[in-house]
Amino acid sequence: MKALFIGGTGTISMAIVKRLATELNWEVWLLNRGNRKVEVPEGVHQIIADVNNEADMAEKIRDMKFDVVWVIDTTSSMRPYIDKAREVMKGVSENVASNPVMNGKIAFGAWAYRDSAEIAGLEYVTKNFTPELLPIDQFLPVMEQIQETKVDSQTFDEDVFSGVNDAINNTAWRPDALRIIILVGDAPGHAAGHKWNASGMDPQTLRALASERNVMLYALHLNPPNAKKYNRVAARQFKALSLNDGSDKSAYWGISSKDVPAFGMASQEIAERVTAFAENAEKFF
Repeated sequence: MKALFIGGTGTISMAIVKRLATELNWEVWLLNRGNRKVEVPEGVHQIIADVNNEADMAEKIRDMKFDVVWVIDTTSSMRPYIDKAREVMKGVSENVASNPVMNGKIAFGAWAYRDSAEIAGLEYVTKNFTPELLPIDQFLPVMEQIQETKVDSQTFDEDVFSGVNDAINNTAWRPDALRIIILVGDAPGHAAGHKWNASGMDPQTLRALASERNVMLYALHLNPPNAKKYNRVAARQFKALSLNDGSDKSAYWGISSKDVPAFGMASQEIAERVTAFAENAEKFF
């Protein structure tokens, strides 16, 4: 796992840097002006630049890359929300890509998941819409291809875990890029051992796999109003998946599927969190 700190030499932030670098074996980068005389732990990379000077920052981190991959539910239950989900995808992707520090460094991808191939007409369990990750101008038209199925699944649960598993393992990640997955769905995944869980995974094994593959995961959970029992299960799963290493809080947004303003708020917050990989106020994820 990798972490980039803007600053990173304060009393609290240096304690976090030391823990990540020495105890958790993360690859840690510090971006600061080099004004403070502190001992940086062995193996920690330091970039000297002025955070208030975008041109200077862009020059100093010009070799860093950021891959953002969406994993989205396209089962029939998403029919009322798919347009809003695409708006969130578009808003976050454009917001992140427009940041000057990210210019030319970020690429996007998308996977969709449905349910068992045993269900006639579902077409796929998972589908990769981007065999190669794309710059924002080429990615936006791809998003329009992401449509929900008109065929009803036989259960409310879906094959969420196969979608996440395939994105982690089979995305064409660029070498040395910071890897980010954003999960969007409205239902829980089939439990490990269920005949329709093609991956055989559960949230804990997938979380461990994501950490092993240096993938940061964010989760946007849409809560249908008439599925309270399933919403609770999905929330537990999505929170477990998005409990990234080094953090005591899941990168999870749970919103009512009927709360239109919440979509916009979630979009803005996710964009800010993703952008924070390149410029933040001594936050880490």
